[in-house]
Amino acid sequence: MRIRVILLVNVTTLTAVYRLRAALPLWPGVSRSESKIFQVVRGDTRHDRQRAPLPGLPELTAAEPRGGSRVVLVSLAHDDYVLPRFRAAFTRAVSAGGQDPHRYDVDFSHEVPVGDAVAGLAVAPPVRLTAAHLDGLPGLRVAAAVAAGHDHLDAVALAARGITLTHTPGYCDTEVADHAIAMTCALLRNLHVGDAQVRGGGWSSRAVGARRITGASLGVVGLGRTGTLVARRAAALGLHVLAWAPRTPADTVRALGATPVERLGDLLEASDVVTLHVPLTPDTKHLIDADALARMRPGASLVNCGRGGLVDLGALRAALESGHLSGAALDVLDEEPPPVDHVARVLPRTILTPHLAWLSPESEFASYEMAAASIAAVLAGQDPPHTVPADRGPADRGPADRGPADRGPADRGPADTGRPE
Repeated sequence: MRIRVILLVNVTTLTAVYRLRAALPLWPGVSRSESKIFQVVRGDTRHDRQRAPLPGLPELTAAEPRGGSRVVLVSLAHDDYVLPRFRAAFTRAVSAGGQDPHRYDVDFSHEVPVGDAVAGLAVAPPVRLTAAHLDGLPGLRVAAAVAAGHDHLDAVALAARGITLTHTPGYCDTEVADHAIAMTCALLRNLHVGDAQVRGGGWSSRAVGARRITGASLGVVGLGRTGTLVARRAAALGLHVLAWAPRTPADTVRALGATPVERLGDLLEASDVVTLHVPLTPDTKHLIDADALARMRPGASLVNCGRGGLVDLGALRAALESGHLSGAALDVLDEEPPPVDHVARVLPRTILTPHLAWLSPESEFASYEMAAASIAAVLAGQDPPHTVPADRGPADRGPADRGPADRGPADRGPADTGRPE
């Protein structure tokens, strides 16, 4: 008796289906060659995989490579998780530009590929694209950072070879702003202190030290896209918002419900909570160092959802252990993931989250789709959105801050640079 098993699959279960299919005999009347519907690439190795049509993505059911130019998504994420969205976005963009999407093989790799057929790369941090990689990619025309920041790509080397560099700003600004506000409120209410007390057997509301959110002073460092959203949200909650943003006109700051501050030091002295929303550049490396922390008012707190390298964590530890600061909340670190002996793991009265400020169901795939559209535009001879100017090199040579895949981005708008006065 013949038994037929019908499998209903979605993107997240494709891997299990593929493995099951490989272990079963062919369906009657179907040859091995006829069953080759879809291929993906892991590194330089192609694996044939039977797959069902993806709901809402019918163009993916017959995507066998045709030997043309390659567009490769380089990410540490699972290919079955992100490749279908990336491929669909690329196909839509190419088709909208009047080109035949079948001219391109859209592949996936956990490492930077080599070969003169590679015309476009989308690279998600922490994977790095270096000058050495470019020596093996003579046909590369465009590299897209799958993140708002682009310091995991060698912008100088790309510019020297005439390769267009793009990035994906704005795809998670709402999420990062919400996360910063949530951390601000948690610190003012001392939620982490109350949680630890109860788990330790205590039950004293007065011992927690919760403060009123309305009327507290929030210092926003940087008014790029995310900093602007933070300022608006904070003002709506009734916080007194101070903003240090040298490139933003004072009238614009006031229109957000914030008070402009000319010197960072003045903001630090006047704020109950300071939140950081500037990119990491040589000028902003350790922007918050021992001197800056000393200028913060006693009992203040620090929030960092921007770049790990903005804060000197050794100095922060000293400020917390001395009691000068009441708390901190960090979504980004200078080394990610942090080793077991990393200083962040022993910071007292600190909320730590694993670089998740960028993440929501809405934002998760947006950066991949934006990168795919940018690559398609360049290959069609068009100007892509969000091109990185050739004179802007990598902001940091340390570990790349995370973006989608296993992390999230961290540019937060135009560079507001400088040091505490």
